[in-house]
Amino acid sequence: MNRALVGALCALFLVPGMRLASGQGNAEEQNADKIAVEVWTIRATTTNKIISPELKDLAKKLHKDAEFKKYTGFKLESRATGKTEPGRGYSVELLEQYRATVTPREREKKNIKLQFEAERQGKPILNTTITAPVGSLVAFGVGPLSNEDFLITAVRAR
Repeated sequence: MNRALVGALCALFLVPGMRLASGQGNAEEQNADKIAVEVWTIRATTTNKIISPELKDLAKKLHKDAEFKKYTGFKLESRATGKTEPGRGYSVELLEQYRATVTPREREKKNIKLQFEAERQGKPILNTTITAPVGSLVAFGVGPLSNEDFLITAVRAR
């Protein structure tokens, strides 16, 4: 066989095989196992009654919870989105030196198991695992902010 033909055959069969073996295969295959994660940073306050439009439905649910009942205003400070693999955390800076990490643990057709961790200045303040319907928004009370406001983080995974 001539050298050009051997080289062409190697390029056709060996290089793609090496890419797949090294984990550099098709981007769709790599993203198939990734889970989309959203983290909402919410400021709860007693100083006003303004509710961000995106939070209208969530605010109704929060008012039913004893922990958040006293708050009248809810402001969406930020929303972060990303993708991560099961067992690997997605971290976000929140407000006033708070940081949150969301780690998808298991995903079934209808439910997803998430670990939520929060810290302030590197000190852990919350570590919990919940199972929620895929795509539902779950709120966590994180801690106090300045001006007697309170930090709430809502997370969702798909």
